[in-house]
Amino acid sequence: MKTIACPLQKIAATQGSRKALITSNRTLTYNGLHQLVLQTENRLKKIGVKPKERVGLYLPNSAEYVILLIALWRIGAIAVPLNIYLPLASARAQMKALNAQRLINNTRLVPDLTIHSNNIYSKHSFPVGQNLTIMFTSGTTSTPKAALHAFGNYYYNAKGANEHIPFRKNDRWLLTLPLYHVGGINILFRALLGGGAIVVPAEKGNIAQAIKRYGITHISVVTTQLHRLLSQKFSSASLKTLKCILVGGGPVPITLIRQAIAKRYPVYATYGLTEMTSQVATSDKLTSMPRQIEAKILRYRKVKIAVDGEILVRGQTLFKGYLQGNRPRLPLTKQGWFKTGDIGQLPARKYLTVLGRRDNMFISGGENIQPKEIEKHLLHIAGIEKARVLAKDDLTFGKRPVAFIKLKGNAAANKERILKELSKTLPKYKLPDELSILP
Repeated sequence: MKTIACPLQKIAATQGSRKALITSNRTLTYNGLHQLVLQTENRLKKIGVKPKERVGLYLPNSAEYVILLIALWRIGAIAVPLNIYLPLASARAQMKALNAQRLINNTRLVPDLTIHSNNIYSKHSFPVGQNLTIMFTSGTTSTPKAALHAFGNYYYNAKGANEHIPFRKNDRWLLTLPLYHVGGINILFRALLGGGAIVVPAEKGNIAQAIKRYGITHISVVTTQLHRLLSQKFSSASLKTLKCILVGGGPVPITLIRQAIAKRYPVYATYGLTEMTSQVATSDKLTSMPRQIEAKILRYRKVKIAVDGEILVRGQTLFKGYLQGNRPRLPLTKQGWFKTGDIGQLPARKYLTVLGRRDNMFISGGENIQPKEIEKHLLHIAGIEKARVLAKDDLTFGKRPVAFIKLKGNAAANKERILKELSKTLPKYKLPDELSILP
């Protein structure tokens, strides 16, 4: 099997003085990051972490989270980044379904970021097929599926993305996407391959302030974040360092794109999915609003449109499959294509236009929401006989769920109780904004 030299080790050995991770009170060079990863790797081994072991991570974004991820991968363990907005009991249930015994929900295993040692650079290589992560994603079913990704998936995704939008020395990418999404981890790989720095902001929600404070050049946002950025008051000069605002995570309202273009923001629209390890196609910089956004198919991916209009994909970024027990199952057509569930067109050979979904799944603030999943949890609540969940347009989040329920017999209509029960098993963003009880 083909192997690739550890990207962190490679850049630390050749350009170790470059800035790698920047927080509100710390700056790590690539050499410093590498040393801390080696120390964390040793600590993980001492507590018994072994190759191929599945290790859950229930943590917010931080420099320590990045260090833990790379250290686990160097051991050969498989990281299971868990959604921190999911109740801890539900996160543990996901771990149990994967036969994963170890859950890390603090950063005590990572040495103080100011401590460095002069560890010897031991050569390390990753087989392209080495399993790195298991990500939970909502597809066409009511139960989130566990998607398995290999080193090669992330490596080639970042490589192709960097060829289209470079991320180089002295560039800084604001980490606003969570590391429990492939989009967040893809930023890490883009930095390791391109040599730029990742900024982990202390500011919550104020993207404009973080851009100004850290001199950000690149940022990935979903609809919600773009809306907030456009609504924040600041001078255009404070964002002069920006080279790229990558907008994805689902359909983006045309009105938001037009506002961004009017402010002369460097906006790029992207289309991707967990199963393709993030980006599939990304537009050129949008300077005028076309009727339909055409996105360039990135290198190492292939796209085809089926007879019924569905977008089919394959390539070196295609995941290894959905885990069922210990083995991944990769559902492909007879010709070897993966069906995305999205409808699109190829107006030009290398460019893709996405038109919408085939099923009822929708995206809210960058998160996939499958109505069937919410309906299933509603029906588990005592007193509910029937449930139907639909999507409602929302300026901030794109779409939001609303629920309609029918109660059994003389069951009491207590909306607060129903939402409280739902919150025990579903993350907050999946809770319906409106709950209507039908006669």
